[in-house]
Amino acid sequence: MSATYTGITLVVLVAARIIYQHYFHPLAHIPGPFWASVTNLHRFYYDYIRNGTYYRQFERYQAKYGPVIRISPSEILLTDPTHYDKLYSMTTDFYKDPTFYRLTGTDDALFAIVRNEDHSRYRALLNPFFSRRSVLEQGTMVRAKVEKLLRRIERDSEKGVTTEIWAGFRAISVDVITEYAFGTERCWNFLEKQDFGIWYNHLARTVVPMMYVFQVAPWLQKPMQAMPIWLAKVLNPIVAGMLEMVEVTRVDVERVMRDIEDGVKPERETIFHTVLDAEKVKAQGMQVPTVQHMVDEAFGFLGAASETAGNAMTICAFHVLYNPEIHKRLRAELVQAFPDASKVSFMALEKLPYLTAVVKEGLRLSYGVLHPLPRVTPTTVEFNGKVLPKGSVVSMTSWLMHRNPEAFPDPEKYDPERWLDPAMAFYLERFLVPFSKGRRICIGQPLAMCEVYMAIGMLFRRFDDLKAIDVGPEDLVYEDYFGAFHPKKARKFKVMRVGQE
Repeated sequence: MSATYTGITLVVLVAARIIYQHYFHPLAHIPGPFWASVTNLHRFYYDYIRNGTYYRQFERYQAKYGPVIRISPSEILLTDPTHYDKLYSMTTDFYKDPTFYRLTGTDDALFAIVRNEDHSRYRALLNPFFSRRSVLEQGTMVRAKVEKLLRRIERDSEKGVTTEIWAGFRAISVDVITEYAFGTERCWNFLEKQDFGIWYNHLARTVVPMMYVFQVAPWLQKPMQAMPIWLAKVLNPIVAGMLEMVEVTRVDVERVMRDIEDGVKPERETIFHTVLDAEKVKAQGMQVPTVQHMVDEAFGFLGAASETAGNAMTICAFHVLYNPEIHKRLRAELVQAFPDASKVSFMALEKLPYLTAVVKEGLRLSYGVLHPLPRVTPTTVEFNGKVLPKGSVVSMTSWLMHRNPEAFPDPEKYDPERWLDPAMAFYLERFLVPFSKGRRICIGQPLAMCEVYMAIGMLFRRFDDLKAIDVGPEDLVYEDYFGAFHPKKARKFKVMRVGQE
């Protein structure tokens, strides 16, 4: 009998919860899918069970529910592009949703800091490393990394084998950021590995989906992250992978800290040598970071660098090779601008109109971060006639911004022509948000742009005989694990030279 009463009680409690969430919750007046309004399991189904495909439902939801949509019990998706600057501007009072960003397990990292004021102080310490001036000074370093990939393509083609250029592009970004962060002597040198160090991509691709598990079961996060590696390997290989990734970054952080303690000076000032400099940090009104803080930071930098810039380079290169007319026009522009292929430079590349159009279209279709970026409303606000109370979570996504049909007719088509008219390009820039915008814009944007311009410019100036091997547009779709990853079963983007220049 007691079991029956327990069962009835549970049913009543669940029913009461559903009724409250759908009919009496402060966001109950916002339209959206029924199950999204009552449980995070609706989102979990698409994000985890269906391999990061919740974002693909948003256009359908927009058509059915309008520009303000309840996509989870506590989150509202905005689809009207005019609201983007309100959420993500330089002066916005909207702040990052702590409930979401703590799921990353990197609470102290720059991108996860919740309060805008704290973020501004910490970012001021890092800004000099990612300024345009600093990036221009490091242009030779980026060039050297790209040159390694080009030599690898030459060697592989001479042997009659393909080069997994998708992995090579990611290796460029990882090698650049690790040298930037830890110093030349501690660069990870993925470009020198036979497999381009692709273990890191595979590990990230496996680990990051755990965010979605923690979203529905937050009580699992701390014990799983605190689990010894030996136990994690026995109980859950995914958790073991996450802990191994943390340990990889911890080793490099601890080495830098030992160098500082021993008075060892790097060849040039690095991000971590600066952030761990007590005098500089205290001048910003901050405490010297702990080892764990710096591990979080390294984890954040690596994740952002490898996938965002890597995806952009991949999309650009694939579509140039896939479209002969685009290839022909880009190649002609590069040869005319650089009669001597060894004189290619970032400053000169970014002035080329067609290459710029190729890069921007690649950024558009690689999306940056696909996942809606949640912000908390600082006051009661209104969007498209819907009033949201203070403390509501609202978000927007590059997926919808970059596919807005009014700005980008035939949005799935890779079309550099969109960007060639200066007036139209100025208008389209409002919708192009691969690095987000405003005070929380990705700090690494200038460095990522340098990598993309240098990689695509040098690649197609050097080679006129590259071919994409056994890959098509269907292989370059994305699964959203905060970062955008290609499906595991997709064919990899490989290239080979089929002749001599």
